[in-house]
Amino acid sequence: MKHVAFDLSSFGGILFRIGCVIALVLGLMYGTLKLVERSKDPLRQGIEQYLAETTNMFVSIDSLNEVTFFPRIRFDLRNIMMRQNTDQDTLQVKIESLDIAMPFWQLVWGQSAFEALSLKNIFIKKDIWFPYDLVLTHVQVEHDLKTERPVLRAEGAYGGKSASFYLELESKPKSEESFLYYIRTGKPLSLTLGDKVLSGLYNIHDQKIMLSQATLSGNGKTYGPADVVFKQPGRDQTDVLSCLLNQSPVLSLKDTHPCVHFFKPETEVQTP
Repeated sequence: MKHVAFDLSSFGGILFRIGCVIALVLGLMYGTLKLVERSKDPLRQGIEQYLAETTNMFVSIDSLNEVTFFPRIRFDLRNIMMRQNTDQDTLQVKIESLDIAMPFWQLVWGQSAFEALSLKNIFIKKDIWFPYDLVLTHVQVEHDLKTERPVLRAEGAYGGKSASFYLELESKPKSEESFLYYIRTGKPLSLTLGDKVLSGLYNIHDQKIMLSQATLSGNGKTYGPADVVFKQPGRDQTDVLSCLLNQSPVLSLKDTHPCVHFFKPETEVQTP
C-alpha cells in the first residue's frame, strides 16, 4: 500500500487562505452595512413600502431616528401611520414610537434574543385586526418591581375596558449595563381583558402557542386549570385568545361565557 505524506505546512497554508477569504467577506459585509446605515431616507421609504405590501394599507413614517445593522440590529422609528387611502381621515393604525434592538449574530444563528423592545402610544382601530379598538400606552421590556425579573409588558384598553399583557422573560448579562432577553417556555404569562384574567405557563407545541396549567378567572369565578391553545398559527381562530378578543369586553365571566368551554369538559358546558 502506498502511503501519502501529509504536508503540515501545506495544510496551514490552506487554513490561512480560508481565513483570509472569511475575513475579506466579513469586512465587505461590515462595510456594506455601515454604508446602508447612512442612507436613512431610502431605508425609511423601504420600510414604508414593506409595511404597505404586508398590511395592504397606505403607510407613512415621520422619521427614522436611528438604524444600525452591526454589531447589533436596531430600528428607532417615530410616528408610524397606516391608512386605508391617502385621506388623512382614514387613519387605521398609529404607533408613536418603535425602538427595537437585537444582536446581529444572534439573529444570524437563529436565536430569538433582543436587547431592547419599546412601543409607545399604539392605536389600532376596530375591525382592522381586532373586533374592538385597541389602545396601548406601551409595550416594553422592563424589570418587574415585585419579582425583580425581566418581563414583556403591555398596558392599555381594549374596547374601552382596561387591558394588559405580561410574559416573564429570561435574561443574560451582555455587559455591566445591558442584558440579552430571551422568550423561554415554562414562563408565566397573563392576559387581562376587562374583568377577565387568563394566566398560565407559556409553551410551544406543533407551532401552537400553548398555556399549561391555565386558568380563566373573573366575576368571582375561576375555571381550570387546564392545558389550552393560547394562539393557533396563521389565521386559525380556534383558540382561547381569539375567543376572548372576539367577545364584547363588557361581557362578564360566567358559566355561559363562550370561552369557558376551553376549561371545562364538553358535557359540562351550558348553552347560552
